[in-house]
Amino acid sequence: MPFPTRTALFALAGILATTAAAPAMAEGPAISTKWLDLTVTQDVCLSKAEAAIKIAGFDNPEKTQQSRYGTIDGYTGAVRCISDKAIVMFVVSGPNRGTAERASMELFKAFVGREAMAR
Repeated sequence: MPFPTRTALFALAGILATTAAAPAMAEGPAISTKWLDLTVTQDVCLSKAEAAIKIAGFDNPEKTQQSRYGTIDGYTGAVRCISDKAIVMFVVSGPNRGTAERASMELFKAFVGREAMAR
């Protein structure tokens, strides 16, 4: 009866592969995103983005044509200004979802201003 034995081996291999892969799949980076309608020029947005990165505590600032980036304790934060789509994207990624969520909210608040959040 080689067929049931082969089937059992394939089934066992599938179960082991799934079980072994489950922890690895859960360990990917957490990503938190937020967005806002862009109501200022691209240059103003990029200036606000750069300031927000610093205010939110991110270090090692980087610049691209549409984005400002920074890092802090294994997390990367980005503010992307896309004027032709009239949107600002806030993205934070890192090892823990809760921390990424809090960091993206800090980035968002730093961009819009604390007083605007109180309204």
